[in-house]
Amino acid sequence: MKLRLLGLASVFVLVACGEAREVTQIDRLQSGVLYRNDGPEIDAVDPHKAGGAWVQVLTADLFVGLMRRGPDGRPELALAESFTQSEDGLIWTFTLRDDIVWSDGRAITADDVVYSFRRAVDPATAAAYVEVFGPVVNAEAILNGQADPQTLGVAARDPRTVEISLVHPMPFLPQLLADGRGSVLPGHVIEAYGDAWTLPENIVVNGAYTLVERTVGAQAVLRRNERFYDTANVCFDEVFNFPINAPETAARLARAGELDIASSVPPSMLARVEADLPNHIRRVQPPTTFYFTGNTEREPFGDRRVREALGIAIDREFAFTEVIPNSLVVAQGLVPENLADPYPTADIAWGSESLDSRRARALQLLTEAGFGPDNPLTFEFAYPSGGNGDRFAPALQNDWNSLADWVQVEIFSSEAAVHYQNLRAGNFDAALGGWVASVRDTSYMLDVIAEGAAGNFSGWSNEDVEALLVAAQNEQDPAARAELFRQAEQIALDDFAIAPLFHLERAWIVHPRIKGWVGGAYEYTASTHLCVSEAEG
Repeated sequence: MKLRLLGLASVFVLVACGEAREVTQIDRLQSGVLYRNDGPEIDAVDPHKAGGAWVQVLTADLFVGLMRRGPDGRPELALAESFTQSEDGLIWTFTLRDDIVWSDGRAITADDVVYSFRRAVDPATAAAYVEVFGPVVNAEAILNGQADPQTLGVAARDPRTVEISLVHPMPFLPQLLADGRGSVLPGHVIEAYGDAWTLPENIVVNGAYTLVERTVGAQAVLRRNERFYDTANVCFDEVFNFPINAPETAARLARAGELDIASSVPPSMLARVEADLPNHIRRVQPPTTFYFTGNTEREPFGDRRVREALGIAIDREFAFTEVIPNSLVVAQGLVPENLADPYPTADIAWGSESLDSRRARALQLLTEAGFGPDNPLTFEFAYPSGGNGDRFAPALQNDWNSLADWVQVEIFSSEAAVHYQNLRAGNFDAALGGWVASVRDTSYMLDVIAEGAAGNFSGWSNEDVEALLVAAQNEQDPAARAELFRQAEQIALDDFAIAPLFHLERAWIVHPRIKGWVGGAYEYTASTHLCVSEAEG
């Protein structure tokens, strides 16, 4: 990998007035240049089409919406200077700042906000995970192709006033608007250039940085947007974002001083990195759950017996605490305990059962489902490459193949962006699924089991679950709402819609001179919020 700008070396030489001087990583940081890695290659610069959570680091530096995420992940005002909501919680009114312009100098108005929302829900856009806007009036009908995007419940009352109408109360709307899918985008540029609007030569932004160069698989170069409303509080003039598929590579570059921020230190390297880089390690636990899922629209995964057999046969303690020590927490349910709202936990019924007993039952279930020597069970298990999956996927494969000679599982990996594109398209037999609550609310974690929801890769559905989720949407008492969610999750777990595997704990490398990096509720801190301290580190 060739990384640019100052040679991406911890020490390099500049020549000035005939004299050479040694320039260190600290000099580079203090000169206003940041080198960061937040994960593998992103799948899109367009915030409406971007998939993985790591993508939102880049898009958050380029675009903001009515709200944006602060350094701790909590929503804060961005293009809006204030908002109010009606007593019934169904009408939200946002007043825009009077000093906001696009990077090309054109004023940002309420019409731009309306355009962006309509574009996000328009099926022609093929936006990722935009189902989160379902509570906006007419959004579901539009997403299902049953209504025109012009009928969406988002309106411009005047050039500085936007009104959003909901079908049911959603007190966490500001969190949703701070998500990448709430970004306000330049309709005048999108309409002029189509899919090419995000190319560096065409792009127009409203965030702290603009995109000046992007080489897929190598780097994205961001430069300060002097027209950003808060540019006076932006510290870094340039940000180099390097997509790196192998965490080991990112960790090595950070140890050499060639990255200032690097995501996901491999467990095998953690002790060495901590010894070499004291005060650099930051640990975070995002509200994320990884799970085994079968595509219920493909045989044999429509059969509950098969889903249960494959789920209970996994030796989770071995795969996720011994094969991968110090970074994974074995999951007892879908919803992580660190999710913000109160939640009575649903549990997997087989969690405390011995592995031998589970495997005996798994073999019996597969036999009852019609599999055996004359009808072998064969399928492909897909997982994202470049991370922990490369180590534990073979362990899962062995768990299944060791059940019987007639169980024959192949494993297949692809880059994370491609993997989740395949899951969203239903292009898989069985897979490792992962879901992060885009809003710190249980309802968004339960998108994994809600019919037609963005995170429901398996295609599984259940009428009782849908009724419980609808009831929870309209329940105002937090405890009663949480209990409805718990009941819905328990039904899904008992039917093996998914088999929870692990929650994630990630160790990042962040140079101690960088201030403002919190990780926070969403693990990622945009460059917009980062600066360099004067203290030694």
